[in-house]
Amino acid sequence: MTLTADELKKQETPTLEKIMVLIEEILENRSDKSAEIAVGDTVSFEIRKNCVIEGEVLAKTDKRVKVHTNKISGIYQIASKKVDVLSSAPPADTEEEFIDHYRKFRNVLFEECGDMEEDNIILLYSLYLEHKNSVNPFAGLESFFTQYSSLFKPHTNNDPEDPDFDDDPFSSNTSGM
Repeated sequence: MTLTADELKKQETPTLEKIMVLIEEILENRSDKSAEIAVGDTVSFEIRKNCVIEGEVLAKTDKRVKVHTNKISGIYQIASKKVDVLSSAPPADTEEEFIDHYRKFRNVLFEECGDMEEDNIILLYSLYLEHKNSVNPFAGLESFFTQYSSLFKPHTNNDPEDPDFDDDPFSSNTSGM
């Protein structure tokens, strides 16, 4: 029995999926390409044009292998209703917000560094955008240094009434300050 394209369009989805599996099996049986593959081998194959999958062979039969995928590269187009969103991209800035942000950056740069050429400002702005979410490795050390500031700077005693006050430059306990 030969099915026409119009008859295939009338078929239910499960029936079409069964037909697709049967066609894949027939094509596999016709193919003589059978590589020497062992369990544990790292393999790659093209699932669709321009979409390659790499992984490790977990099990194999005479005609099929089960692969644990660890890398998919390429371009794969799929219906959006079949896709689950795992994380959302940050909202894109509008052109107006971008220009406003650039102008604020430029004004701060003029205040801090003075007059600059526009191409240098654009270069600095692009560097700022690339690294604005990076974490400062020295952040939080200010509290450490203020907490132990007495260790880092000598205590100067300028009170002549204090018994520890020593302004004699020839005294043995003079720090020289």
